[in-house]
Amino acid sequence: MSKYRPRSGSAKKNKNEVTIGATDRAGLAALARYPFLTTKWLAPLFGLTYGSMKDRITDLKHAGYLKVADYQLDDAGHVKNYNEELAYELDIFGETILADSGVPIDRNEFSGQAAHRLMSCKVRASIELGTTGAFTLHTWHEFKGDAPHLFPFEFQGKTIRIRPDTYPFVIEHPTEPKPTRYFVLGVEVDCGTESIRSYDYTRSHINTKYAHYARFLQDRVYNDVLSFPECLILFTTTSKARLETMMRLWLDFTKDHPHLLHNLAFKVFKDEPSGWALSEPWQHADGELLHLNQP
Repeated sequence: MSKYRPRSGSAKKNKNEVTIGATDRAGLAALARYPFLTTKWLAPLFGLTYGSMKDRITDLKHAGYLKVADYQLDDAGHVKNYNEELAYELDIFGETILADSGVPIDRNEFSGQAAHRLMSCKVRASIELGTTGAFTLHTWHEFKGDAPHLFPFEFQGKTIRIRPDTYPFVIEHPTEPKPTRYFVLGVEVDCGTESIRSYDYTRSHINTKYAHYARFLQDRVYNDVLSFPECLILFTTTSKARLETMMRLWLDFTKDHPHLLHNLAFKVFKDEPSGWALSEPWQHADGELLHLNQP
């Protein structure tokens, strides 16, 4: 576990004392896409081993390219909890070198509490790590172009508002006679802190979220706003038990609307820096598997 401890008696290095190479630029650019990541997740994005990544973080941190995530520090700039794995974000020189290279920095994709945002970043990083040359991943930044108003942070239906934990993306397979595409509205991340069932319906966040998604899908808001011909929402959670409960709950919601059943797919989250989010199947509520890495 990486733990940041300020070097006794050492001042922050001048940024010019660290040479920024191609792997550094690629890794810093990843933090522009996923603003909070831990050492083990940064390693494959920088193209380094875990041990080498720890050493490189030390250099980049003290040179002002990376820093411990602000949410993990107290008002005096000290780490609040050394038992918590540290996450890192861009520091001033990291932001500057990316801006000078024309790399956009987007911190608006991920929402919620810090742990929730970190988990969302890991899922999206896994999707990137799982992307191969056999198919294409089209991201939100490709969609929005010069019309960012087409992509509100909240999608509004007739009676509901929803906000997935990530932006939309499309996975495209080069099949004939036309490409096979998965139109993903976004990923919903369940950190295991929300009630799955509650006698008080208004207190059950996931119950309410399912009801909103059911209405969103029935009203085909995704087609009106994104021009998606169909829509898939991915739900990931922290344990198999919660996964099974969430799947049963979605089955209940779709009994009267069976055509909506396969609009949601589920998977247990892995804090494993690999491409599991695409290389391993997701599961529909009826048990049918969904292989996003296959047409």
